[in-house]
Amino acid sequence: MLRQFAGFFNFFKWLAYNYPYRLLLSLLLLGGVLWHGGWQNDLELRDNRGRTALIIAAEAGDLAQVEALLAQGAEVNACDDCRWTALLIASQKGHLEVVRRLLQHGADLQAQDRAGYSAVMVAAMENRHQVLAYLLQQGAEPNHYDSSMGWSGLIWAAKSGHLESAEQLRLHGAQLSWRDFSGRSALDWAKEAQQWQMVALLKAWGESEEGVAE
Repeated sequence: MLRQFAGFFNFFKWLAYNYPYRLLLSLLLLGGVLWHGGWQNDLELRDNRGRTALIIAAEAGDLAQVEALLAQGAEVNACDDCRWTALLIASQKGHLEVVRRLLQHGADLQAQDRAGYSAVMVAAMENRHQVLAYLLQQGAEPNHYDSSMGWSGLIWAAKSGHLESAEQLRLHGAQLSWRDFSGRSALDWAKEAQQWQMVALLKAWGESEEGVAE
């Protein structure tokens, strides 16, 4: 029986991974686990990337499904194999209403993936400035940096030329003088990427050019 169940479950995971979003979500929600001799719905079933139904719905921006899953008791801070939570992926994709709902249900505002990226950082990377503004208003840390490069949200915004995101970060206390592990500031990265509007903006904010890396 256990061997048959394992074979079915592996097939289920393969099927879910290779079909479009809505079918994948439906399969996860309809799937069950054998428990005390019977079947029960399991909101925490995962595909072969470790994603739960809530993470998949958040990535797609499906607010109705996110609300339904949360109402049924889905774990709001569940993470996939790379430690991405529903909040992280919704922030990266720019799904503001999904982000709001997740935070209302207790999503960890400071959650990080395996590389140390926070919701603020991924929103800044993709210039999801409305999501970024909301996260910062809710108390997210504006100066968080990743564990490998030491890049903050402002550095990501600067090197990518994301003016709106840089403005939101500055408004909420991002440090202009922060330098990454190579010793470079947001201004250094903006210059290297030839983001001249960003360079002008940072200078207008009073970023000193003294000690800029060559």
